Amino acid sequence: MKLFLDASAVIEVLRGNQDAKAVMENADALYSSVLCAYEVLRGEQHSQIKGLKSYYVNASLFFARIDTLPVTYSDILNASGLSARLISKGKKVDDIDTIIAVQALSREASILTKDAKHFKVLKEEGKISVELL
Repeated sequence: MKLFLDASAVIEVLRGNQDAKAVMENADALYSSVLCAYEVLRGEQHSQIKGLKSYYVNASLFFARIDTLPVTYSDILNASGLSARLISKGKKVDDIDTIIAVQALSREASILTKDAKHFKVLKEEGKISVELL
C-alpha cells in the first residue's frame, strides 16, 4: 500500500503515536507534500518561539527521509477542479487539503490523517482512499 501522510499524521508520528507508526511500517511507499512540511515545521517553530516542547529537528529530518513532493501545475489544475465541484455542491474544503488529496490520488496512495472533517468530504466525493487515526 502506498501511503500519503497528512500534516496531522506526521505530528502523530513525531509525538510517538504507535498506531500511526504501525500503519507506516506496512506501507510500500511513503509520501507527503511540501505543504504538509510547511504546516508541521511552522507549528514546531512557533512552539520553539513560545518556549514549548518542539519537534522541529525531528520533523525536518522526517520530511528529508520520505518522498516530500512539490506542488506542480498539474496538481493545481486537478485541485482547482475538485474544489470547484465541491463548492458547487455547497461543500468547502481547505485548499491545502484539496491539493494533498489530488497529490495522493495521482500516486494511488491512501491518505493517513487525523483530520476526519475535511478528508471525509473528499473521500465522499469519490476515488480518494483515507485511513483515519
